[in-house]
Parts: sequence; structure tokens; C-alpha cells
Amino acid sequence: MSHRYIMTIHPPELDERPPWRRVEVEGVFVGKAYRLDDVAEFARLAGLHGIDLANDPRIRWEGGGPGYWGVDTGA
Repeated sequence: MSHRYIMTIHPPELDERPPWRRVEVEGVFVGKAYRLDDVAEFARLAGLHGIDLANDPRIRWEGGGPGYWGVDTGA
């Protein structure tokens, strides 16, 4: 059976240190991502293996792309 996964990475929460991004898979909160590696792990757990996190059409980045994690994160 084929599944279509939609992953949403919300804007960074800048009021907390370190900043993090809320991650949802098919509208369900799956965790907090503090860096791109965290997003990759959530994608893997959702069955999205070996994907381009920046360009895969099943992934939506809100409030900046995969290179933006907040002002003081060095990204």
C-alpha cells in the first residue's frame, strides 16, 4: 500500500534557546527539530528515505527554508 506523506516544518520558535522548529507529518505533531539532522530523522521515521529535504515537494518549509534556524544559531 502506497502512502503519501506531507511533512510541514514550521517557523523557528525564537523565544526559546536553542531555537527549534515544530515538525508535523500529515498534520500530526511529531516533534521538535533543533537542526536539519532532526528533520532528516523525522522524515526517515515517516518513511521518506534518501530525499532532498530542500526540494522534495512532499515537504513544506514555513518561515524560512532548511538553512534558517534562527538569528543566533549560526545558520
